[in-house]
Amino acid sequence: MMRAGAVPYDVLILVCTNHRDETDPRGSCEARGSKALQEEMKRRVKALAPAARVRVSQSGCLGLCVEGPNVFVFPPGRGYFGVRLEDVDTILDEAFGRFARPPDPLA
Repeated sequence: MMRAGAVPYDVLILVCTNHRDETDPRGSCEARGSKALQEEMKRRVKALAPAARVRVSQSGCLGLCVEGPNVFVFPPGRGYFGVRLEDVDTILDEAFGRFARPPDPLA
């Protein structure tokens, strides 16, 4: 039986890890390294904010394969396209900066 309830996360990050055959002209996020991207995001979130209610999940196709790898962040409902490993800090900082930056020892 279906049950409705509150979403158990404050931030939900979806990383497209969709796989397509290499002959598909649209390509795929997976072929462009999205699985490593998702794993790095999960690692960083766990290291920086182990108690945060943040979920980094893989998703199927988000419909923008040509621009991938693609990452969607809720809230605020922002999409990132053509994401590379070096973009992880920027995405995490924009998504929940208070977790992504080390604490300021002078604050």
